[in-house]
Amino acid sequence: MKKIQKTLTLVFAIIVLSLSFTKAQIKSTTILKINNNKSSEFNPDKHLAEKKYDKQLEKAQTLIDKKKYEEALKIIRPIAEKGYSKAEFILAGMYYNGDGIKKDKKESIKWTEKAAKHGFVDAQFNLAMDYIGVDNKESLIWFKKAAEQGDVNSQYILGMGYLVGNDFPQNYKEAAEQGDVNSHYALGIGYFVENDFPQNYKKALKWIKKAAEQGHPLAQTTLGEMYDAGKAVEQNYKEAAKWYRKSAEQGDAIAQFNLALLYYEGEGVTQNYKKALKWYRKSAMQGDANAQHNLGVFYEDGRGITQNYKKAVKWYRKSAMQGHESAQYNLGLKYYYGKGVSQNYVKAHKWINLAASQNSEKTKARDEIEEKMTTKQIAKAQKLASEFVPKKEKTQK
Repeated sequence: MKKIQKTLTLVFAIIVLSLSFTKAQIKSTTILKINNNKSSEFNPDKHLAEKKYDKQLEKAQTLIDKKKYEEALKIIRPIAEKGYSKAEFILAGMYYNGDGIKKDKKESIKWTEKAAKHGFVDAQFNLAMDYIGVDNKESLIWFKKAAEQGDVNSQYILGMGYLVGNDFPQNYKEAAEQGDVNSHYALGIGYFVENDFPQNYKKALKWIKKAAEQGHPLAQTTLGEMYDAGKAVEQNYKEAAKWYRKSAEQGDAIAQFNLALLYYEGEGVTQNYKKALKWYRKSAMQGDANAQHNLGVFYEDGRGITQNYKKAVKWYRKSAMQGHESAQYNLGLKYYYGKGVSQNYVKAHKWINLAASQNSEKTKARDEIEEKMTTKQIAKAQKLASEFVPKKEKTQK
């Protein structure tokens, strides 16, 4: 079995990280959050009013938790109309979610903007998110405002923007210094990749390891890959296995795949096909195409399990449907020889033709199949191949 995936995923980690951000949600912690907006003067009247509003909003939160949205709305709206940022933000969320009121994105943005202008940091973050792709300059303004109030997510995003070449300040350093684990990882990646950021493997290792030690699964996987490939550290398969395992046990599909590969090859761990099978299966169940392909190989060859062509076909098909070249080729061969499926030259040609479109070495097998097919069958197979669209598989439960 080939090492399908042995290269580092660090370059792609930036994109993965950015996908983990969602808008601040309406929860009790959001409602009762202390507004970080700084004021040079203490206003006792304003302070008393805010305390009163907070008490009312606590009551509204209890109603929200009981899904009594209309009753909660009666409390929240009057406070929001008085310009209290927390209530404005909650009202924005109710419009966004359609809680006790008709969904209205425009109204949601309107109230979010009011809360943001009144200094509510979560509203500033959400408004920045709303402007992404619509008005990036405006988005940057609001990320900066939230970052200045100490919002680690905004600091992190600004830093990641700088990392990929945008004119953003290095705010993720500030977030990292505050102890934000995502920013520890981002800072490590920043020192690792070669960009406008000064490359420094020693610092990369420091920050990635810091995030990994705090339980960040992607950092653990990355650290495992660094030890696996001997990048920025001396190659050490035992350490690679250690960090892959930590991440794999948290459900990271790439770590599960890489750990399985180490068990298969006996690198850093005692060779054990059954344990390799266990981790391939976990990764495959999450939709990892490489793991699905390798699981198919295990079933076909009977490695650590009873040989079963039908199950091999099942896993090859899942992987092939995602566009995996080797899986497409192996599935085509199963149709050609009639192993695990009924013999079918049209389907064999289709899958091997798709594999050949990614790897010219596979064209010979396709051409040999054509010698046993009619012109009509070849045309049908070619049509099926041309209509094929790879589909990312969802995680199975």
